[in-house]
Amino acid sequence: MRRFHLSGLPIAAFAFGLVPVHAQEAPADAEHIVTVFEDAALDDSLFEFSYDSPNSPVLPLIGVTNDQITRVDSLRKFGVNLLSGIGSGDASPAVAIDFSPYWLLSTAPTSLWDYRRQSALGRIAARTKIGLAVSEGDKGTGKPSSFVASVGAKLLDAQDRLYDADFDTCIVGGPVGSYFKEATNAVADAIEAGKVPIGDQLAFAERTYGEFAKSKEAAISKAYAECVTQQAKRMVGRPSLDAGVGFRLSGDPGKLRNLESSGTIFWATFATGILGRSAKRQEEGPLGVLRARALAHVRYTLRETLYDDAFLPQGKRNALSLVGGIESVPSDDPKRIERLRWSLQAGWNRQNAVLPDEEDRNYWRFLGSANFRIGNGIWATASLGRVTGKGVEPDTKALIGITFTPPTKASAITSYYNSRD
Repeated sequence: MRRFHLSGLPIAAFAFGLVPVHAQEAPADAEHIVTVFEDAALDDSLFEFSYDSPNSPVLPLIGVTNDQITRVDSLRKFGVNLLSGIGSGDASPAVAIDFSPYWLLSTAPTSLWDYRRQSALGRIAARTKIGLAVSEGDKGTGKPSSFVASVGAKLLDAQDRLYDADFDTCIVGGPVGSYFKEATNAVADAIEAGKVPIGDQLAFAERTYGEFAKSKEAAISKAYAECVTQQAKRMVGRPSLDAGVGFRLSGDPGKLRNLESSGTIFWATFATGILGRSAKRQEEGPLGVLRARALAHVRYTLRETLYDDAFLPQGKRNALSLVGGIESVPSDDPKRIERLRWSLQAGWNRQNAVLPDEEDRNYWRFLGSANFRIGNGIWATASLGRVTGKGVEPDTKALIGITFTPPTKASAITSYYNSRD
C-alpha cells in the first residue's frame, strides 16, 4: 500500500513598516489509500520530480543533508566557526550561511519609492542570495574537506512583493489609506495655521503619523493582513524565473586546505503562474480542467568529482536534467466543488559514466496522475509512470486506489508553487 498531496507608496511603506509578514505552512499529509491495483517501481527515485533549485548552499555538491548543516545568521559567526573548527562530531559536519549582499551592504535606509525607481538590475540584485558552506570532511574515513558557494536570484518583478503596485491600491482604498489621509490633513491644517515652526515641520509630520499608526494599530493590522492575502493570491497567478550557479572546492580530509575545483552546478526554473485565470474561462471550463499551471526546470552539473567508497577520486562527471510538468488548479470560487485533480510530468536525464560499474545514462521518464471525486469524502486515484532509455532498466509504475479523504499530498509542482515566496 502506498500513500500519495494619494501616492500609494508612502501609505504602503507605512503599512509595511508596521505589520510583519507571516508565512503559512502547508497542511501535513493525511491521506490513506486503499489499493485496488499496484505495479510497484523497481527504482522509485526515477519517478520523483524536483523543480526547486538545489538547497542553498549547494548541498548535493558538498555531500551533506539539511539536518547535518549548522546554519549561522551572520558573517562574523560564519568566520568564527570556520577558524575554530566546523561543527562537532557527525551531527554537524558543516556550517553554512545564506545572505543578501544588496541588503547587507546597504548603509542608508531604502524607501519603497527609492526601491521601485531603481533599475531592473538593481531590483534583481536585491532579490539575489549568496550561500556559503564549509565542511572539514573526515580524516579517519578520508572524506575530503569542501567549500561550497552559490548565487541564486529571482529574475522577474512579477514575484517581487515590494514591486507590486496592486498592493498599494488595496492599501490606499482601505482603512489604512483613510487614516493616512486623516493624518496628512491634520499635519497640513497645523502648518497652515502657523502652529508649527518651519524647522520643526518634518519632525511634527513624522510624530503625527506615528501617533495615528499607534492609535489605529488593530484596524491597520487587519486591513494590512487582508491586502497581504489578496497579494498572495495574485502572486500564485504570476510567472516566475529563478536561476543560479554554485561551485565546490575540495581539499585535504580533516583540514580545509589544498582546495581544488570539484564541481559546478547551474539551474533555472520557470513557472507560468495560473493559465486560463480569467473569470470567463473559470465559468466555462469543465470541472476546472482548463485552469492549470506549468513548470520547467533545468539543472546542469559540470565536472563533478566522483569518489568511491574509500573517498578516492574516480573521475569527473557531467550531468544534465530537464523536467517539466503541468497540473490542474482548483477554482477560486469556494462554492464550486472540485471534482477532478490531475498532473502530467516528464523528464530527460543524461550523464556520463565514471565509476567502474556504471554506464552512460540517457533516458526519459513520465508520470501522470488523476484524482476523481466519487462522492462526499470518497475519491478514486490513479497514476501511471514509465521510464525508458539507455543506462536504466525499462520500468512501469502504476496504481489504482480509493481514498476516503480528499487528496492531501501535494505534487512536486504544487510544492514548488507553495515555496516560491
